[in-house]
Amino acid sequence: LIELLTGLTFVIITIKFYILEKNTALTMLYLFYNLILLFTLFYDWFYMEISDLILLPGIGIAIIASIFLKTPDFQNAIIGFIIPVGFFALQILISNGKWLGGGDLRIGAFMGLILGWQKVLVALVLSYLIGALTMATLLYFKKATLKAAIPFGPFLVIATYISIFFGQNLIDWYIALVMLM
Repeated sequence: LIELLTGLTFVIITIKFYILEKNTALTMLYLFYNLILLFTLFYDWFYMEISDLILLPGIGIAIIASIFLKTPDFQNAIIGFIIPVGFFALQILISNGKWLGGGDLRIGAFMGLILGWQKVLVALVLSYLIGALTMATLLYFKKATLKAAIPFGPFLVIATYISIFFGQNLIDWYIALVMLM
């Protein structure tokens, strides 16, 4: 499964950034981000922890990329960093660490830096929706109880992928929907 997803995501990233957008630097950057995201997804899923050895260098590269490649630009990346970090830190404080862990905080930091503030908002909403649907399904089929602990990192990663590829479309759709009201 890991090898299949790695190959599939490499192909999709190459099509989007190299073939369609004709941007070699962006392709290489997102292939690097892809490795971090896939590792984080599976490591958290199997071990319920986040590896700082992988995520912290990724955060550093994302900061550098926002300065030099402007993907997103530095200001957008920093605001994107602050939103999930602040949101998750508040949840950790309120719940005394029962709802989320520090690893989720670092995933949020990485997400914000690579997505920027608008797309990270999309990713946050999607991650909670995906997590809720997953948990509802597990409860329905009696594969989990309300007290079950499930890792949140995979939902954050999946939402990040959706935001990378469809984030702007979802933002545009939402704005058009709001304008109709």
